[in-house]
Amino acid sequence: MGKVGLGGESEIRGLPLFDYLSPNLQHQGGFIRFRFNEEAVEKEYTIRVGMKSRSIFFATPATEQVIAYAR
Repeated sequence: MGKVGLGGESEIRGLPLFDYLSPNLQHQGGFIRFRFNEEAVEKEYTIRVGMKSRSIFFATPATEQVIAYAR
């Protein structure tokens, strides 16, 4: 196998399968989804976190208020 991604609807660290595979995993980053209330409308945003590049990229269009919230 070349690469395998792990993810779940909630936190997967601490689960038996993750703990078993953990010594062989390379943590490279991932996506974070969050909701933000803007002008009485709740919207969902997705950001990608780069562990090696130490960067955050918004995968969805975002306003300055949302960017400030993510910071």
